[in-house]
Order: sequence, then C-alpha cells, then structure tokens
Amino acid sequence: MTDPRWTRLTELLSLVRDLPVEHRHQALQRACSDDPGLIYEVETLLRFHTPAEDLVGEFQAGLASGLSSPHEPSRTGTQVGPYHVESKLGSGAMGEVYAAFWPEYDRHVALKFVPKGLLTPERKALLEDEARVLARMTHRNIAQLYSVEKSDGGSPVLVMEFVHGEPLDVFVKRTQPSLADRLALFTTICAAVEDAHRQKVVHGDIKPSNVMVSGVAEPKLLDFGIAHRLDAPPEQARGMTLDYASPEQLRAEPLTPAADIYSLGVVLFQLLTDHLPYDTSDLSPT
Repeated sequence: MTDPRWTRLTELLSLVRDLPVEHRHQALQRACSDDPGLIYEVETLLRFHTPAEDLVGEFQAGLASGLSSPHEPSRTGTQVGPYHVESKLGSGAMGEVYAAFWPEYDRHVALKFVPKGLLTPERKALLEDEARVLARMTHRNIAQLYSVEKSDGGSPVLVMEFVHGEPLDVFVKRTQPSLADRLALFTTICAAVEDAHRQKVVHGDIKPSNVMVSGVAEPKLLDFGIAHRLDAPPEQARGMTLDYASPEQLRAEPLTPAADIYSLGVVLFQLLTDHLPYDTSDLSPT
C-alpha cells in the first residue's frame, strides 16, 4: 500500500471507528464512494474491534455484527430457487446468512447472500471465489456446498449445509470435556484442515467460532469466505481475525498453509487453557 493510500485509510479509520456500527458503512460511502476497495479495507480492519455475536447456525458464528446495510429488506418469506427462506441467522462485512427449507428433500440449508447495498465488485468476487473453494471440499468435517443460486437481483447465493450445533469455544465451556476429548476434537479439526490443504486451499480464518460442534461432539469447519487457492496467483491476505492471525497475515504477505497451522496452534492453546496466548484487546486496528 502506498503512503498516500495508507494515510487515507488511517484517516477513514479515525473518522468512523467511534461511530455506531450501523452507521459506519454509510459514513464510509459518503467519504470515499469512488473507492469501494478502500471501503472494504477499512471495514476489514474495523472487524477487529467489532464484537462477534454468539449466533446459532452455520455461518453466523464469528461474523462481525452490524456491518451490513441497515436498510436492506428482510429476505424472510422469499424464495431462492427451490429454497424457502425462513429466518436470518447473521450478518457481517462478508454477507448475510439465512436459514432456508428445501421442501423437495425435507432439508434445512443455509443461504449466504451479499446484500445489494454492499454488492461491490470486491465482495461479489469474494463470494464467487468462496463458491469455487467450497466446490473442492468433500471432507465430512467441512460444511458442504450444495449449489449456487441467483437472487432476484442476479447476485450469487451460496446454498450450504446447515450445521446444527454450537461454536467450539461455547461447546467446550458448556460441556467441560476431558483433556483426551479436547485433543480428539482438535485432531478432527486438523484432519479437516489437512484435507483443505490437500485440495490446495488455505482457510485463512481458523478460530473457534468457525468450528461448529454438533450434539454428538463432531466438529465442522465453516466459513471459507477469505480462503485462498494455492493454485491461483499469489495475493495478500484479504482479511483476518486478529487474535488468531499468523505473523505473515499481519504483515499482509501471501497466504500459505503455514498460516492455518499457526491459527490451529492458537486454537489448541485456547482449548487446553481456556484463554488466548496473548491479549489484543487494547490494540488499535492499525
């Protein structure tokens, strides 16, 4: 990033950081509507200081709350292809997730949208790339992609496996599993990540809220929204969660499997000790 662009980014951060989360996107649009890429960069940094919601469902856990347009109409009760949209599960900088029902197969699914008010070329490209990544994933401990539909506005909608369960950290706090059971959960997560790496995909955002654990203690890895394909051209990290990010992600270097392995180490530390290895709560996004 050039010095003038970095200066502009820090100015925008100072402008909107203390605003209510529901007003930030509008303020950014007013300040630099001619540069949606810069808006995306600012919102990604703002996610570090936006509390994650404890939501139930597939992609809802760990999404930064309140960054979607407050004027976006509810999709509840609408139809997307053969799917009847039932309720909103969560929203964040990367999109909105709804629960839906597939009558023909008597199955619940999760639908991931990018709201019209936030459908920048960058976000649409990220959603389409997520679909390409998920199409490679067949491991039983990775949430599956069923299909890609089109919304009324023509934007892509990911139709995902609906995972019944709770985030890994919530599950561990509630059930207090033994050391052996914690390690069994962790090795299963590692197997899912290993399979993703075998498919030449780096997840890029491994954290407890992106692992849902079912009632039979089976974990599923979710949310490949910022994943990177190793057979694609190298690129800088497109987002991160500060507490779990690897050093190369913080330095904005290209992602490799090592970034996921580092994040797995932080998750293991938290599984074994019930706290993170370091405290980032007093750090600014920059």
